[in-house]
Amino acid sequence: MELPKKHSQSSMKSKTFDFFPRIPRRIDNIDHFDGENDHQQRNTRSNQQHVRKTSLNLPKSFAEFRDTVRAENIALKSDHDHKTSKRSVGGWALKPDQMKFLKDHTYEYNASAGSVLEIWIMQRFWTYLATFIPKYVAPCTITAIGFFINLITCTLIIAYSPDARSEVPAWTLLLCALGVWLYQIADALDGKQCYKVQNSQLEEFYDHGCDSVSTILLMYATGIAIQAGKWPTLFLLVLFISLFAFYTTHWLSYVTNQMVFGKIDVTEAQWTMILTHLVTAIYGQSIWNYRIYVGTIVSIELRTLLSILTLITLFNSILYQTSIILLGRQTPLEKAGVKIERNRNFKPLKPVFAPLFLSVLIYYCYTNGYYHMNPTMFILFCGLIFAKMTMKLVIAHCTNHEIELFDLTLVAPILLALNHFFFVSNNSNHYRFVLVSPDQALLCAFIWNTIELIRYFTFVSWDICIALDVNIFSIKYPPGHPKSRLQTGGFYVNGLNNDELLKNIKKF
Repeated sequence: MELPKKHSQSSMKSKTFDFFPRIPRRIDNIDHFDGENDHQQRNTRSNQQHVRKTSLNLPKSFAEFRDTVRAENIALKSDHDHKTSKRSVGGWALKPDQMKFLKDHTYEYNASAGSVLEIWIMQRFWTYLATFIPKYVAPCTITAIGFFINLITCTLIIAYSPDARSEVPAWTLLLCALGVWLYQIADALDGKQCYKVQNSQLEEFYDHGCDSVSTILLMYATGIAIQAGKWPTLFLLVLFISLFAFYTTHWLSYVTNQMVFGKIDVTEAQWTMILTHLVTAIYGQSIWNYRIYVGTIVSIELRTLLSILTLITLFNSILYQTSIILLGRQTPLEKAGVKIERNRNFKPLKPVFAPLFLSVLIYYCYTNGYYHMNPTMFILFCGLIFAKMTMKLVIAHCTNHEIELFDLTLVAPILLALNHFFFVSNNSNHYRFVLVSPDQALLCAFIWNTIELIRYFTFVSWDICIALDVNIFSIKYPPGHPKSRLQTGGFYVNGLNNDELLKNIKKF
C-alpha cells in the first residue's frame, strides 16, 4: 500500500516545478489569427505532451518569459474544437480582432495643437531639446521617466497634507513645480522621439495611459498647494471634472480619429500649476486666504476664484469637444481641408455612459462620508477608475474596436455603495448588519482598483508588443529596417509645420 503512495508523491513533486517549460517552437499568437490552420491542429497534441514532460528551463529575459508563457497558454488551451481554438488566440487583454487590426493596419496619428503657449514658445523649445536625444532611446522610456518624476514629487506633497488642508514645507512645493516642468518636457519629447525612431499604437497607449494617472496626481498636488480641502465639495468637483475633460478628449479621438487641442489647453494648465506652486512656496499657503472684494459686500477667497476659473475653462473644453462629437462640428483639421473618416459604425454616446454612472456612485460615496474617512484613498480610488476607462478608450481607438460598457473597476464603487446600504448603525459605537466596516471597504476598493489598473496597463502593453513585434523600452528594429515601426502617417499640426502641412493638404 505504501508503494503507490510514494509513487504519487514523487509524481506530484515532478509536476510541481514544471511551470514554464521551453516548447520546441515559438508559437506566435499572430499566426493563429486564421484559426483553422491544419498544421497547428496536428501539432496541438504534441505541444501539450511536450509542455507536460519538459523540465524547468528559466527564460533568459523578461521578454522571453512573456512570450514563452503566452505561447504555452495558447498550446494548452487549443484543442480540436475550432471555436475554442479561435477564442484562445487573443492577447492577454485584447481580443483576436483587435490583435489582428494592430498587425495588419498602418498606424496614423492625427492631431492639431493650437494652444497659445505651444505656438509662441514651447514647440520651438521642445524641438530644440529633441535634437539632443539619441536615436537608441525608446519613446516609452522618456514617458516612463517623466511619469515617475511626477509620481515621486506629488507623493511627497500628498504625504505632508493628505486632506489638502494642512501646511506643507516650501521645499515640497518647489519640488512639485520642478516635477511638473520636467514632466511637461518629457511628455512633449516622447512624441517628437516617435517621429525619429518608432511611432506606433504602443507609444500612443503608453503615453496617454501614463497621462491619465498623472492628471490625478497633478490636480491633487495643486489642490494641496492652495489648501483646497477647506472646501472639499468644490475641490472634488474641480478634480473630477478635470478627469472627465481628459476623458472627453479621448472620446473625441475615438469618434473622429483625431486629437483636438484648444487655444487654452494642457500646456497652459501645466504652467498654471507650476506658477501656483512657485507663488505658494514664496509667499506661503496663507496667500490663498486673501479675499477679493466685489463691491462693498461680496468677497471671494483667492483659492475659490482660482477653482471657479478652472471650472469655467474645463466646462468650455468639454462643451467644445462634445459639440464636435454629437453635433458634427468641424475640427481644425477638417476646416483646413483634411478628409479624415469618422467612426460611423460606433455609437458616439456609448463611451459616456460609464463615466456618468461612476459619477453617481462617487457622489453617493462622498455624501455618505467615505471622503472624510481617508481623503487620499478616496481620491486615488475614484481617480484610478477614470484612468482605467481612459486607457480602454485609447486602446479601443487604436484597434478600431467598440468600447465595452462594463469595466472591472466599477465593481469596487458598486460594492462600496452596497456595503454602506447594509451598514446600519444603532449609535456611534455599535453596528448591526455589518458586512465590512467602511474604512476596510474603502481600503479593499483602493487595492482592487490599483491592481486592476496595473494589470490592464501591463497586459495591453504586452499585447501590442506581441502584435507589432516591438519592445517597450528599446528599439527592436531601428529606422531603415524592413520591420521598423517608424510610421509617419496622418496629419499633425504643431504650430511649426503649419505652412508645409497646408501645402500638402492642398495636394491631398
